[in-house]
Amino acid sequence: MTKDSVLKTLTKRKHTICNKIDEYKKESIKIFFDTETNGLIGNNGTQIPAIMQIVIFDQTGKCIISLYVIPFDGIIDCTSIHGIDREVLAKNNAMSLLNACIYIKNTLYKLYGRRKIVWIAYNTFGFDQTVLEGNFNAVHIKMPSQWYFSDLFPIVKELYPDIKPNHKLATVYKNIVMPTESEMNQLSFHNAETDVLCLYSIYNKIETDNKDDEECKQKIDDLYKKYYRPQLSSNEILQSPVSVLHGYFHKIPFHLSNMNTVNDFYELFKSVDYDIALFEVALRDKGIRCNNFVIKCMITNINTIKSFN
Repeated sequence: MTKDSVLKTLTKRKHTICNKIDEYKKESIKIFFDTETNGLIGNNGTQIPAIMQIVIFDQTGKCIISLYVIPFDGIIDCTSIHGIDREVLAKNNAMSLLNACIYIKNTLYKLYGRRKIVWIAYNTFGFDQTVLEGNFNAVHIKMPSQWYFSDLFPIVKELYPDIKPNHKLATVYKNIVMPTESEMNQLSFHNAETDVLCLYSIYNKIETDNKDDEECKQKIDDLYKKYYRPQLSSNEILQSPVSVLHGYFHKIPFHLSNMNTVNDFYELFKSVDYDIALFEVALRDKGIRCNNFVIKCMITNINTIKSFN
């Protein structure tokens, strides 16, 4: 083989690889999910509740996974919220968490291969991503590196700041999708299937209402990029913008204090030996004024990142 033919072969391979990468990027898949658990995230982000139900819709609104799961810690709790008890788990053939994680991985691989998947929930950054990753970790199942996450909650808050009285899922669904009173009364919130249905309906309504407005479409696209992050256990997370931290509020000018990335907050928290009170002081010293709720949310995310790495 001559030098020229070798160069041609290498160049062809390079173009093929580049084309595959471009195609891979273009073919990222959105899926919509919700979890019901036996508790909340505790101990400032290091105690992860067990999944009891998980439902996933594809980007056409079709349910592709609906599972009840036996809690990995054996604790049945929060039944008064989501109605899941031992009888419900038995009636719905609840899987062990290990089998559920394997089933989810295999199903998504069969459907989408190795394409990038963006998991979207309502309050992803504050709850569902941490829960999902923590439960996979609990049974030592590695998530594929091409799984990423996006949060519809802060996107809705920026697009519809005047929704009253709050931005809870039920309120947002009622204001954006505008179901009839009869349709609204038939919904049972805090059931993963209902919550994903509402989540997807909100997403779809935003998309369809703005499909002919290029300026709005661009704004929405920019918001999805802003509120998009890798796994909390990945090296990428520290280089992500501060907007992916739970508790981030777009009207707080973090950039004026050179706090632009997750790593900036991580290193500041580390510099005070992960002391919450000292962290609050350090933020004030940098000129950042935010309430205790924002600080608590950020600390929870940072502690989770620390515990996952």
